[in-house]
Amino acid sequence: MDRYSFYGIIGNGETAALIGPNLAIDWFTMPRFDSFPVFLEALDPVNGGSLSMAIGDRELRVVSQSYLGRTNVLETVVDFEGIELGSVDFMPWGKRQLIRKITVTNKTKDGFVGQFSVRVNPVSTIMKEFKVEDKEDGLLVSSDESSLYMSFVGINENLKQDGLCLNLDLGVGETKEFALVLSYDSEENHQSFNASEALKECIDFWNGWLVKAKTINTNNSEWQEMYYRSLLVLKLLAYEKTGAIIAAPTASFPAVPGGGDNWDYRYVWVRDGYYTAVAFDRVGLHKEARAFYDFILSLQSEEGSWYPLYDVEGKEPLESVAPDLTGPNGEVPVRFGNKAAVQLQLDNEGNVLDGLWYHYQETGDLQYLKSKWKNIRAAAEWTKRNWNRPENGIWEIRERLDHWVHGKVMCYQSLNVGSKVANLLGYEEEASEWSKTAEEIAREVVAEGWNEEIESFMQSYSEDSPLDISVLALEFYNVLSADDDRITKTVKAIERELKTPKERTIKEYTTASPYAGTPAQERGGLNMWGGIARYDYAAVPFYLPTLWLARHYLNFGDTKRSAELIQVCINSSTNLGLMAEHFDPRTHEQWGNFPQAFSHEEMVKILIDISEETEQVADDEFGVA
Repeated sequence: MDRYSFYGIIGNGETAALIGPNLAIDWFTMPRFDSFPVFLEALDPVNGGSLSMAIGDRELRVVSQSYLGRTNVLETVVDFEGIELGSVDFMPWGKRQLIRKITVTNKTKDGFVGQFSVRVNPVSTIMKEFKVEDKEDGLLVSSDESSLYMSFVGINENLKQDGLCLNLDLGVGETKEFALVLSYDSEENHQSFNASEALKECIDFWNGWLVKAKTINTNNSEWQEMYYRSLLVLKLLAYEKTGAIIAAPTASFPAVPGGGDNWDYRYVWVRDGYYTAVAFDRVGLHKEARAFYDFILSLQSEEGSWYPLYDVEGKEPLESVAPDLTGPNGEVPVRFGNKAAVQLQLDNEGNVLDGLWYHYQETGDLQYLKSKWKNIRAAAEWTKRNWNRPENGIWEIRERLDHWVHGKVMCYQSLNVGSKVANLLGYEEEASEWSKTAEEIAREVVAEGWNEEIESFMQSYSEDSPLDISVLALEFYNVLSADDDRITKTVKAIERELKTPKERTIKEYTTASPYAGTPAQERGGLNMWGGIARYDYAAVPFYLPTLWLARHYLNFGDTKRSAELIQVCINSSTNLGLMAEHFDPRTHEQWGNFPQAFSHEEMVKILIDISEETEQVADDEFGVA
């Protein structure tokens, strides 16, 4: 298993932490998701830095890690040669704290006298210097931008404290409880802090939030838990202050084993945020969806367009490389920031307009739609002027501009939705103009995106274009129906086994398919060990394409195949039900940033849709193991 297959995530609407089954905090940023990490051993096990716990020099054995019910409160239990250490970790929503409620129990046959210690080693890199200072009752870790103060609470005369160490004297079967509180950008006194009350408030918050979502209509308990866990993950990726929704809470987790496809995803992609906002609307969590649309609409340019991504405050993230950090297998470069922010991606306007239209359909709030007419009109007009330009595309290939099928479909949808809104609001001239252009785009993309020899829609109009899952946008946005002969042939091509040359797995993704110039009958598809890759030169499968293909089969009426693909994703997720960007169905390894918003949002949507389609989904109904 790779080293972050089993991390748990906790968060507070501002930042997040990854906690390993060994109780180590191996990823933590403060005060925001996109701040430089104080701990990042989850990425770099040598120089990354971590906060860990120990009982003397005793060897640690992992016992268990799980969430407390349907919450984002994480419980981890480890054993130090008979001394059991449990920690309930949580971050109160809206408060700048990470709390560890700790229980130590002597399960040996003898009394125990020894030391419990918290070991704090912040990241070591030339990009950021963190200082560690002893305080009167705790420890302060700080840089020129932020500070993290930590101290024990609940200490009494039976626990002698020396900094972040406690001297334990435990009889047979005896238990001692206390808490470690980490407060960032604050040196408040923790001694009056009540960890039990804070824990109850946190559990109540998550239970109160989740009850607002639609229930899933299935008797498959595994699907139920995956549905709710995915919703809880999505909430953790929402930045409460602005309504932003980030793609993932980590940076540069390698997407390719041994490769250089290492990107910073702690930002707000228009596309990923829209996908997640649709998931929120789909399950009745309209507040979160509207907050995102309000945020993203505020960033629209005067011309009517959007950049592909922004930071959580709406600014452009600059990209830099950390020369003294690597991935867990030596992957380089390690990047912070993301210069894809200045690319041309033609799907942004269609994403926003489609999302607004869906929000209106789900809420019935015509007044809100009317209030955004200026934004909608500007976006549609921008699309009308720019739809025929080459772009970097949905997968943000830096080295190539092309006419991507997916991008053209989203231009169609921008004008299609714009026309619907215009008709609804009485702007007949705009409705007619945009509808005509939408029809023109649809005709072109169907004609130019189709490859007669391969009998499939391809990624782009280029002669040697690769096969790409994103062409299913033709179906999802109703350019063609699920049972159209060209869609079914495309899916047949997708379902063929992918035959990526082995040498490609240790290089950065290239700009052209390895099958360029290969006869059609020898080209590979996208099916890799049961998972689905995004294009035919991928190194590992991808959760989003696997679930997109499941959606096609659901639309097509093949609920059995849809369920099989859903189950591949669930089986490949971590033991906590978390999904990265890419995965290996053979080993359950997670690749890419973790956890990933569009893996979880797509899981939410497909699970509730298939459950409603089939009324009651049972394991044996589809032969799902």
